[in-house]
Amino acid sequence: MANILVTSMGLSPGIVTEGIIYVQNNLNIKIDKVFVITTQKALNDYANLLLSYTETEMNFNNFDFQYILPKDDIKDYRDQLEMIKVMRKAISAADPKNNEVIVNIAGGRKTMSADLLLLSYMSNVSYVIHVLSESAEREWNKISEKVKNKKYDELEPELKEKVKKAFEPEDLSAVTYPLFILKDEKRMKAVYLYLNNNAKFVSNFKYKGKSLKEYVDIYKLSNNADVLKSLIDFLEDSIPKRVDQKEKSEQLKKGGHPVKDIDPARIKSIVEEIEKMEFVYKINHIDFNVTSKCCKVEHGDYTDYDDIEIVGYKVFLTIPMKDSHAITLELHTTAYTDRQFEYVKDLLLNLKECKK
Repeated sequence: MANILVTSMGLSPGIVTEGIIYVQNNLNIKIDKVFVITTQKALNDYANLLLSYTETEMNFNNFDFQYILPKDDIKDYRDQLEMIKVMRKAISAADPKNNEVIVNIAGGRKTMSADLLLLSYMSNVSYVIHVLSESAEREWNKISEKVKNKKYDELEPELKEKVKKAFEPEDLSAVTYPLFILKDEKRMKAVYLYLNNNAKFVSNFKYKGKSLKEYVDIYKLSNNADVLKSLIDFLEDSIPKRVDQKEKSEQLKKGGHPVKDIDPARIKSIVEEIEKMEFVYKINHIDFNVTSKCCKVEHGDYTDYDDIEIVGYKVFLTIPMKDSHAITLELHTTAYTDRQFEYVKDLLLNLKECKK
């Protein structure tokens, strides 16, 4: 299996070197080959500079420049459609099913970035990145005309140094989309809960021969846990998924510390209302001796299922009874993101029966 970077390139070839550097340093993936998607003009103006620089300064020369729009620019929708065909060929040739494919969408027209992201999502691509560097952009704007149609070795030392600053900027960062996680709801749930320290990792999930935990560790996803969790939270619907099959709820039983002031009829009424919620699949009675006078929902432990079809927080709902006593219900739900959790919490806290 090869690690292949597929990258768009406009008239700023540093986008390509930035992509290679970011993937190797930040995603921990050593790039074996780069497929460059560009126009004929960009190829003519800067391909030699790019090739000579990477070979001299980065000890890398494995490029594929077959994926070229034979025009100077994308000027109308016809050109855009032709470029989409070029992009599809590049991604197909990279063979995402059998290789680790990372796509850099930072180069070229905005239409190129949008179309390349869409094609990546439709394919089995592992990552999409968009590299960013303000210093590189500033430096390149100063020297782009001076280095056009030239090789790196032909440049004066001062100009070489400026090219290096544009091609390997110190302020390099990127927006990263781990598509192998984001395309699969089960993987999203597993990784979200793992990063949120509420889950026992489900190791039997595999992607291209590795467990999801291996991906989290190797690609240092924990270093960007907040960003990744926010992205998953944004992509997921705020309403938890509907339960296809509910489990039988526990009947109220006398525990080790029975409370005389429990009202079974009232509890039954509340349970019946909760059971109507499509995202609750099981209700347990767990505590008969709580003195809280208000309903509350707390993060609970991850409920581990081998197939991870039903996964979420245990939601603890405390219901006041007489004389400051209370009973706590343990609800198993399909909610797992912060927004879904808030949705569940608001519904439970606003139950008419709960507020009595």
